[in-house]
Amino acid sequence: MESFISSHIAKIVLALEVVLGGLILKFVPYTEIDWVAYMQQVETFLSGDLNYYNYKGDTGPCVYGGGYLYVFSLLYKLTDNGKNIFKAQVIFYVLYLFETWVVMQIYLLAIKRDKKDRRLTMHECFYFLLLAASRRLHSIFMLRCFNDCFAVAFTYLSIWCLMKNKVFPCLVLFSIGISIKMSALLYLPALLMNLNFHFGIVKTLGCLVLLVIMQLVIGLEWILAYPQAYFGKAFEFDRVFFFIWSVNWQFLGEETATGKDFAKLLILVHLSLLLVFLFFKWTSIARGLGNWINQLRLNDLFIPKSRSLHPRYVALSMFTCNLIGILCARSLHYQFYSWYYQTLPLILLYIRGIPFAFKIMIIGVIEVCWNLFPPRDHVYASVALFACHVILVLSSLVLSKYPNSPYLETAKQPTPSKLKKVQ
Repeated sequence: MESFISSHIAKIVLALEVVLGGLILKFVPYTEIDWVAYMQQVETFLSGDLNYYNYKGDTGPCVYGGGYLYVFSLLYKLTDNGKNIFKAQVIFYVLYLFETWVVMQIYLLAIKRDKKDRRLTMHECFYFLLLAASRRLHSIFMLRCFNDCFAVAFTYLSIWCLMKNKVFPCLVLFSIGISIKMSALLYLPALLMNLNFHFGIVKTLGCLVLLVIMQLVIGLEWILAYPQAYFGKAFEFDRVFFFIWSVNWQFLGEETATGKDFAKLLILVHLSLLLVFLFFKWTSIARGLGNWINQLRLNDLFIPKSRSLHPRYVALSMFTCNLIGILCARSLHYQFYSWYYQTLPLILLYIRGIPFAFKIMIIGVIEVCWNLFPPRDHVYASVALFACHVILVLSSLVLSKYPNSPYLETAKQPTPSKLKKVQ
């Protein structure tokens, strides 16, 4: 029985999700939040209006890229002009199953010890079960139909491609994710670092240019018509979210949490943490500046040879980079939980030195915090959520077990002396 579970855990979890999702669709009522607004914005676009300033719905203006409008225009047509909510829920149910399957492929690729053996220990299998354990995540997909779901799905697909050293599909999928919602940008620092490990600095800069070009291509029809409106709304970096729905900073109060000084502090902390991880976790400057420059391939400028990346290194660095962004986010609304919940079990799996029960407690506290409503009535929940995020980030820095190298190590050939012993 144990051998069967360890060999087929992904299929078991997916089967459980199929049943659980079907039960949710049948017995739990849908809750309207943003779907009507999405459809209103799409209707304006489909009417031929290309001015982004005119894309508005009941819950506010359109603040997402062109990819969002393309995806939800398709959903608009598939759901009888947005009127068939149940059909939309079924689509998001299928999307959730697909995204969960992709995440499990990331886990299997990160955990596996060799190409042939994909069996896991029972301890590792438990972390797969955690992927299906979030009440809030099921709600975000099947009972709310948020656009975050598509952005996250494309982002996970891009990470999976990068783990398999398929760079161009990774860049295309990542760019689509950004065009649906800018939350994917939280992964960008680690993405560029891993591309640099794979390609070297010059080609990585070329990949960054390619990402920009793809964003311009996706938004081309709006850029040609009303460029200021498109860039002003689709990439509204200074947007201030409604504090009433903010899950993470309720303990600070609205005046402090929405102030410009606090926003600047968060940016400073975010950048500082990224640099600390870059210097002391993802690479090691402690070995000497010259060694560190060599690690980052900064001295490898001219036609550098591509190197295969270690899947676990890619997954852990990408997931941790995103977690740092979550910790330093100016505001976290309920749907933002989809940005990172499914990354937590893998992060926790490779944090050594913390009791298993404490890890489960951390993920349990985080889940509870995201299920308390409304945020303003649960100030202490925001304190607990902040504490859990801090513990996870610091533990990832100090205790997380990364591969010895960001590269796949080639099998060592036996020395002549060892060959003689074998003979």
